[in-house]
This record gives sequence, C-alpha cells and structure tokens, in this order.
Amino acid sequence: MKVNIRIIILVLVVLAVGVIFVIPYLNPAQEGEGQFATTPDPAGKFAGAAEAGKPIFLEFYGVT
Repeated sequence: MKVNIRIIILVLVVLAVGVIFVIPYLNPAQEGEGQFATTPDPAGKFAGAAEAGKPIFLEFYGVT
C-alpha cells in the first residue's frame, strides 16, 4: 500500500488550522484587569481615567 505524502501533509495542515481556530472557543479569556473591553459609557470612563492618571487606549474604526 503506497501512501501519498501530499495527502498526509494536506490532512495535517487542515487539522492544524482547525485546531488554531477552535482553541479560542474552548478557553475564552475572562474579562478582568489588563483586558481590553468596550464600554457603553466612554465619556465616563475617559473622565475616570483622566482623574486617576491612567493611560487610555482608543480604537477608531469606521463602517463603510
């Protein structure tokens, strides 16, 4: 029985890509200290960070 190396490599690559995409769903990160999160009150969070002297991370994106 002859084994085709290309098929084995293809199967291994597909499995590896599948594992890479599944891992985040198996162990989702918990929101906590040091995690980025969205807020429904950005102005209040901005004022609180300014008063505490903490750095602020702003992400801007647009919808087209």
